[in-house]
Amino acid sequence: MNRSPVRVDGKETLRRLKEGARSLFAANGYRGVSIPMIAKMVGIKTPSFYHYFSDKTAIYEDIVESSMSSFEREMSFSGGNDLEDYLRRFFSRYLNFMIDFPEDYRIIKEATHFNNHVQERSKAIMNGVLESLPLNALDNDRQRMLELFLTSPVRWIGNHKSLRKDFKLDRNAIVNSLVDFALHGMCFGKHRTANEAYVVSFKPLLVDMKSTKASLLEAAEELFGSKGFHETHISDITRRAGVALGTFYVHFSNKKAILEELIGITLRGLKNTVSAILWNFSDRRDAEVAGYKANLEYFKVHYNMCNIVMETEFTYPEIWKGYYDKIQLPWERALQKAIRIREIRQIDPSTLSLFLMGIGHYLTQELVIYNRGTSDDFSRALRLLVPYICRGIHST
Repeated sequence: MNRSPVRVDGKETLRRLKEGARSLFAANGYRGVSIPMIAKMVGIKTPSFYHYFSDKTAIYEDIVESSMSSFEREMSFSGGNDLEDYLRRFFSRYLNFMIDFPEDYRIIKEATHFNNHVQERSKAIMNGVLESLPLNALDNDRQRMLELFLTSPVRWIGNHKSLRKDFKLDRNAIVNSLVDFALHGMCFGKHRTANEAYVVSFKPLLVDMKSTKASLLEAAEELFGSKGFHETHISDITRRAGVALGTFYVHFSNKKAILEELIGITLRGLKNTVSAILWNFSDRRDAEVAGYKANLEYFKVHYNMCNIVMETEFTYPEIWKGYYDKIQLPWERALQKAIRIREIRQIDPSTLSLFLMGIGHYLTQELVIYNRGTSDDFSRALRLLVPYICRGIHST
């Protein structure tokens, strides 16, 4: 911040600047907000912004720090010797933070994805909470998978709620389901996962680059994934594709249209890949594992699309919601069948599909985006994670 205002009107302007910027960053993400947007929302002229902050990054970092402090306070609580009670308090506090402070949650969510410092601080907060679990000590890799198993379902539920105002959520019921899933997992009876589920692989389809449209899509995928949607201009795409600017408009009406097509192609490619692999597994429990492995392998090849899908949550939430709706609904139907034939315990299939989607989402984020893992890394991580998914914490 350039200066701390002394006068009452200056302090009030600073407060409104922070509140306005917080709302804009939460709704549109860092890349989707400009200083003129902030100034206009607050009702001041753009040059006046610089009386308080040197640039957009300065006010963003101030807001991220405030949000992280709120999160740290909410997740600071004393534990006990009872595992179930501790988990209930953990899930309740985490869920309450996401629902009661949605702007703070969304700001942290985006900052964690793009900022290593925030990512490490978030992990430290979670590690502090989970290290207090009344469990035997685990090695680092198992601890990491336990953390992912416990946090991903509740994070996904909170994210689902933050983007869908019509999503009816009974907090007590969700917390009860989270605790039950954490303790017991999803599997009915004793099941040993088929080794083949951990080692599935596929060969990516090659794009015919003789097509001008395909060249534009490839260029957009690379630029959106590396620079971000807002920082990429149509002229950047055509330059990378080696075509004239006017050629872009022969195939796409605007930048949003090419983003939508990229998301659609990704969804079709992912679903076709996963479906082809799941066809080899008759037991849904094995199919779940194979599906995770296929998802990881797919986004290892399409690394930029992983970033693009995540950024789309802030650029065009309706596209993001449509993408995940088309994944969840078939998943839910498959779980209903598995519950009916007693492969999976009696858990509400809609809720369970959200839990499992959350695990898949954050597993991909952890292994593909943050760590650029290999196929062997994926298999090792799944072998540690799957016992939790199948039988819960008691599997340790």
